[in-house]
Amino acid sequence: MSDPASARALDTAISLLLAFLTCLLLAFCTTFLIRNHELAGRLFHAASLAHHERMSAPLPGEAVFYLWHDAPETLPTFLAREPGVLGVASAGPEGLVAVTFASPDDPAVVRLRDDPAVSLMVNRDTALLCR
Repeated sequence: MSDPASARALDTAISLLLAFLTCLLLAFCTTFLIRNHELAGRLFHAASLAHHERMSAPLPGEAVFYLWHDAPETLPTFLAREPGVLGVASAGPEGLVAVTFASPDDPAVVRLRDDPAVSLMVNRDTALLCR
C-alpha cells in the first residue's frame, strides 16, 4: 500500500510538469505565429477562399439530387423518359430517393422539380450550412 502523502506529492509533480509543458507549447506556438505571421495570414486567406469557392461554386459533372416523392414506385418510369437521368436509388426513409443527373443544370432537373408528386428536392452537393 502506498502512502497518501507520497501519492499526493506525485500527483502535484505530474500536474506541475503538465502545466510547464502546456506553457512551453503555448510559448512555442505564439513565437511561431509572431515570427511567421505572413505565412499564417496567407494560409488563413487561402483557406477562406477555398471555403468560399466550395460554398458558392457548383461541382462539375454528375449531380445527385435527393427528393421526397409521394409515389416513389412511379418515379423510375417517369425518369426513364428523361435523357439526362443516369440513375435512381432509394436513399433511406420511405419516399426519399436519390436521382443522379448528367449535370446540375440539366433540363430534366426542372421537369422533375415541377412534378406535383415531388414535395422537396435538394442538390446533394449544395452546402446547406454557412458560417
